Amino acid sequence: MFFEGSEKKLEIVIKRSNMNSLRNIDQSFWTEVVEASGAQILSSVHNNHLSAYLLSESSLFVWDDRIVMITCGETKLIKAVHTFLKRFPKEDILSLIFQRKNEYCSHLQKTNFFSDIDSLKGVFNGKSFRFGNMDGHHNFLYHLDKKFTPSPNDYTHELLMYHLGSDAKAIFCQEGQEKSNIREFLKLNKYFNGWKIDDFVFQPYGYSLNAIKGPHYFTIHVTPQEEASYASFETNLALWGEHQNYGFQILQAFSPESFDLVSFNDSLPERPFQNNNYLVKYVKEKLNCGYEVQFKQFIKKDTTAENAISIS
Repeated sequence: MFFEGSEKKLEIVIKRSNMNSLRNIDQSFWTEVVEASGAQILSSVHNNHLSAYLLSESSLFVWDDRIVMITCGETKLIKAVHTFLKRFPKEDILSLIFQRKNEYCSHLQKTNFFSDIDSLKGVFNGKSFRFGNMDGHHNFLYHLDKKFTPSPNDYTHELLMYHLGSDAKAIFCQEGQEKSNIREFLKLNKYFNGWKIDDFVFQPYGYSLNAIKGPHYFTIHVTPQEEASYASFETNLALWGEHQNYGFQILQAFSPESFDLVSFNDSLPERPFQNNNYLVKYVKEKLNCGYEVQFKQFIKKDTTAENAISIS
């Protein structure tokens, strides 16, 4: 059973003068935003800094002045932008960044990056980039052509993992798997004690998790099916700084054959994977919307011969 785990991502920052926090908006509005993309809200957790909504296809995070929304499958995330604009005029949008990573089966998608961006041309002026090779792993990125100054600690790390190792597939492909077993496998209690965690095991396969503490979040999404196994980890923690041990831990747990690292306004490690992986692509771009984006693609050092995959 094929499911497209590759994500689309949206971040919107708004001007807060003369207005209340986004977190004070009734959940019915966020339900409308999420459903516009083709997803549903399953559950949520909250603290004094942000709200995290677990979706049928990934996650939505809401702070006082910004949202981050991630969707997968055949969702049309760009429609969430247009629904958001029903309530907030474009003049109140300080920053908007839309990302779309390469898909396993792009022909099954209802939209593509170029049609998504075309739908915004009548509203915004923006710029688009591709990080990575078109015939390999890549990330498309669109941002408003508008000056924006992020705060010094406004950074994000995305870890995108392909073709998961046997231990991960054994855990996540086991029907009726318990959340507690998955949390133990990911060593969440060891590294994230005291965090609010909201997770969901899909049937027959699939796993999503949101976790929050203070203004920080991380989210994990796993599509373990053999034909297109994929997992992602995203956070606004200093993943390759004070939390680098968990960066290594999650890579060890999922043991992907290849993975991408994407960072916004924070450095990526120079030589953490040289013993087991090759760095095959490195792209770095300073955007005029205030963020420096880095993209690194790694593949596992493995020359073992495999059998061909029978397809008919």
